[in-house]
Amino acid sequence: MQTQLECLPCFLSQAIRTLRMSGLDNDTVENAIQGVQGTLLAVSREDSPIEVAERIQQIIREVTGCDDLYAEIKMRSNMGVELLLPELASGLEKGHDPFEYMLRCSLAGNLIDYGVYAEVDPVSVMNRVVSAPFVGGHSLEDLRRRMSGARSLAFLTDNAGEIVFDRFWLEWIQRTYSFDRILIAVRDRPFLNDATLEDARHAGLDRVENVELVAFWPEERMKGRQHHAVWQRLSSMDLVIAKGQANFEALSNEPGVFFHFVVKCGQVVSCLGDKTGHDVELGSFVCWRNPGDRAGAPVQI
Repeated sequence: MQTQLECLPCFLSQAIRTLRMSGLDNDTVENAIQGVQGTLLAVSREDSPIEVAERIQQIIREVTGCDDLYAEIKMRSNMGVELLLPELASGLEKGHDPFEYMLRCSLAGNLIDYGVYAEVDPVSVMNRVVSAPFVGGHSLEDLRRRMSGARSLAFLTDNAGEIVFDRFWLEWIQRTYSFDRILIAVRDRPFLNDATLEDARHAGLDRVENVELVAFWPEERMKGRQHHAVWQRLSSMDLVIAKGQANFEALSNEPGVFFHFVVKCGQVVSCLGDKTGHDVELGSFVCWRNPGDRAGAPVQI
């Protein structure tokens, strides 16, 4: 997915929110924003949104001298979601389709996104578990069928907090389908409130049966040998699921990948509508597989 002009105000707003939470004085914040504005003036239509956001976050890291401004927020998010799990578990006993219900739990967790929202309301997240509509042309039944036949799974995570919902879902998947191998990919460096290896371990993802954690940055899968090797491992799994809007922006052209996220952006509404041929609303749940045969698909280098 390419960066659009409409993305630029969002980048600027995201940068201001992050700088304000750092506690810097107004003069320092204004100087940093000038650097961000210079970066935005140099944006190319060929740049993906996550590439641009990473350049901006690098400016903020240099100004603040802090590598992970969201570390405390991420830990609080993981701990807060743990408190919601008993209520979510009780939902399995209320006559819902277990497969769809557990997927909805994982999808609702995608609302824990401090790159988009200044605050996240846990009650709102809980309500979305059963109430949010799916985007038309969804791949839920396709996913259910492929889940039954797959022996290995690649799972690309998104945000802290959300990964506790994901652990809840993956534990149910293992009880139901017993995958031989699950590769769980997290960010290989701090980026907003996206999950890193430390966050994933704190959330207990490493305790899911037959799981291996790997560090990965999707935009670099075509650049360095190390990142290429990780993507080669991920894309060789029987089933590939990418959580979050940023992974959709980075990987939406990869055939066979299932994308799971909550629609939070007008540009994604347009892009996804073009790809699915259906109307898309903000706040909808996405369970969509990029069409095409993954078998024999070349790994981009």
